[in-house]
Amino acid sequence: MVLDLGAEVVAEGVETAEDAEDLLSLGICLQQGYLHGRPTVPIDAGGDETTGATESGALVP
Repeated sequence: MVLDLGAEVVAEGVETAEDAEDLLSLGICLQQGYLHGRPTVPIDAGGDETTGATESGALVP
């Protein structure tokens, strides 16, 4: 129904290749989840770009 309305659909929580293939077969091409990349901390948030830790050791959300 959403695709028929012309809306762009973003599938979240895509964790396996099977999930991605099933979504593609439904016409949902925009996907995010662990299959495509793990969450990271933006560099400009003041944390280390690899671990997300600040100089004090606190993690940046």
